[in-house]
Amino acid sequence: MITLLILLSLAILLAYVSYTLLSHKSVPSSISATYYRLRHKSLFSVAMFSSAALLMPAMLEIVPEDVEFLAFLGCGGMLFVAVSPHFKGETVEAKIHAVGATVLLICSQLLVALLTPYLLFAWGFLIAYLVIRFKRAEEIVSIKTFLSKSKALFWTEIVAILTTYTTLLWTLYI
Repeated sequence: MITLLILLSLAILLAYVSYTLLSHKSVPSSISATYYRLRHKSLFSVAMFSSAALLMPAMLEIVPEDVEFLAFLGCGGMLFVAVSPHFKGETVEAKIHAVGATVLLICSQLLVALLTPYLLFAWGFLIAYLVIRFKRAEEIVSIKTFLSKSKALFWTEIVAILTTYTTLLWTLYI
């Protein structure tokens, strides 16, 4: 049952990301940015909420008791992202979204570091990609522009998703 919850959660995320990539034929600046591309905006919230809701009980069952709070906070962060999809601007909703996304990233990667630290090597691929892109860039106007054009946030999210789900399955079966 735990495996099923993890795989369903991952399948929802992968289906959502694949759908947005294929329907728009381009990589977004972030997974959250896909919200603004959708005709049916609620799809973002449904995907994020259902993925987190399926994942939370599985994570709480798998991870050691002394780090369960990281699983809870990480999934909670994703739930906040789901219910506050409008991240542009200086609104309260945008701030909730940013805090939720930050908590999600930090807590998920702390879990990875504590349970399967060798998976953190995956971040090396992202760093290598960014270094190569930086060296190939003809002109760097600003770091913010470079990071935006290289889709650094999107690829950060992908690495975080892959390392988190791999950690959960690894912890469950190895």
